[in-house]
Amino acid sequence: MRTTLLTVLVFGLMTAPALAITKGGGPNYKYGFLSVINQCDGAVVVTVDDGDPVTLEPGQATNASFRFKSSQISVPISAYLTATPSVSANDTCKVYGGSNTVATITSDGSTLTITCPKPSTAAITRESGVMLASAGGLIPLLWLAAFLGRPTRRRLLAGDDQLAAPLPSDRN
Repeated sequence: MRTTLLTVLVFGLMTAPALAITKGGGPNYKYGFLSVINQCDGAVVVTVDDGDPVTLEPGQATNASFRFKSSQISVPISAYLTATPSVSANDTCKVYGGSNTVATITSDGSTLTITCPKPSTAAITRESGVMLASAGGLIPLLWLAAFLGRPTRRRLLAGDDQLAAPLPSDRN
């Protein structure tokens, strides 16, 4: 019974680290991530949140992280083709706390487009998934250790006393 209660306690603390570690009472910041992927045939110069311009080759990506207090922020993205700087696009992507927003830059030669779909939310967090996967392999081993690790108890049944009698060759 004590082992079961201890297992439930550890299991609960692993799924909710906030119960095990208290915060200092400071502001509750959220972190969001933005990945910009170039899916054009040529190189593109990208500027995220008025930062430094980054040149992305076809298939290349750049990442940015943001810390904010609200549940989401709007991040401006501007891009232009290096071969023809007149072909450019500007868009604003919403970055949500705790998720990775992926912005895609595409071009058909004369126009450049930036798309930012809303990221899908995961059903469980990564920490919970790792804990469940670990517990899925650990709990059967704990049960086996509990049942097979105990010292065996020998019970004498009716008729077992004959096994304890000395053999005829030992009587001499």
